[in-house]
Amino acid sequence: MKTLETKNLELKFTNKNLISTLSEQKVMLKTLKTKISTLESSKDTLNEYEQLNLKYEKLVDEHKELMIKYNKSLEEISKLKELIPKSKSDNSLFGRFLKRKNLDDDKTVDDPGEDKQKK
Repeated sequence: MKTLETKNLELKFTNKNLISTLSEQKVMLKTLKTKISTLESSKDTLNEYEQLNLKYEKLVDEHKELMIKYNKSLEEISKLKELIPKSKSDNSLFGRFLKRKNLDDDKTVDDPGEDKQKK
């Protein structure tokens, strides 16, 4: 009988231990699930960050290419301006208008002190 009682007590004790470990395992499982979900969500944000970083790098490369094209076009424009004879623009109506306007501007800029003396 003692053996039966002791075995019964041992079984009860192990049963309690199993129940407690099972509940602990459930709690651990819940925490692991939440950690996994947070890691997955952070993985999505990391992917978004990587995509944004790639887009940024592409934009920087495009900017460099555009700056190279812009500088080349500026060089071409300066070469074309050198090819245009200056006398041709001076004889045109627009060239004469610019000359006249520049002369008028030079007259007003040369003597700014006259306005103060007249007042």
